[in-house]
Amino acid sequence: MKQECSTIDGVEWTYADLGAGPEVLLVFPGALGAVDAAGAVLEALAESRRVVVLAYPAVETMDALCDGTVALLDALGVARVDVLGSSLGGWVAQCLARRHPARVRHLVLSHTFVLRPEAAWRFRASIRLASAFPGWLFRAALRARLRSVLGPLRRAGRTDEAERLVHAAVDGGAFTPAVVTRYNRWMLQSLADSPRSVGQTRRVLIVESGDDPVIRPRERAALRASYPGATVRTFTGAGHATSLVYPREVAEAVSTFLAADAPVQPTAALAAG
Repeated sequence: MKQECSTIDGVEWTYADLGAGPEVLLVFPGALGAVDAAGAVLEALAESRRVVVLAYPAVETMDALCDGTVALLDALGVARVDVLGSSLGGWVAQCLARRHPARVRHLVLSHTFVLRPEAAWRFRASIRLASAFPGWLFRAALRARLRSVLGPLRRAGRTDEAERLVHAAVDGGAFTPAVVTRYNRWMLQSLADSPRSVGQTRRVLIVESGDDPVIRPRERAALRASYPGATVRTFTGAGHATSLVYPREVAEAVSTFLAADAPVQPTAALAAG
């Protein structure tokens, strides 16, 4: 997947710009920040619309991330977008919709969460731990964690793909203790704002997996409760890697949701596999 770069206010932004058409889908990836990690689902989505996929830049606050994203959209000539956020990207998507509501049409929240101010201690603790971890121990822990999370991909017979993703994340140098610290600072700053739903004036699709080991049942229930009018698509057997395990099915669910004009009521879960 070809990547492009733009410098905005001294910050370098890396992104991929796929497909074409009047409808634009902005994608925030998970914590690894890899533009092409879910390449198959992104290419499928780009068959019917323009898709802009961001890598996370080295900015220090969530507000700076959201404001810089809007500045990048301006540079690309994009006025309003649908937004898909996966895992960490799902919280970023919610923050963007809260800070720049006029720029966001609909939200797709995949394997993600909502946060409340009482969670702030977790991010402060993570910042302290990240600074204390030796590099070798951080990489070993990350490798083990990713191999566990990508277990469904292995069970689908795609071990080579799983190992490629692990190698890119661990040995590529893009995910480090400094990056973890930056993400946690984003969380802390975003929690300083008054928490409020961003789904009142837009349609929301929630994509989840019933066996997600990262976003557990309590967190999945909290997200659904925050968006009581959302459409929910629940996959099975995909863990935290639904877009990798079922790329065509996820792309179809997202495309169908975005193509609908009328308000969508909650629907029954969709099991894949």
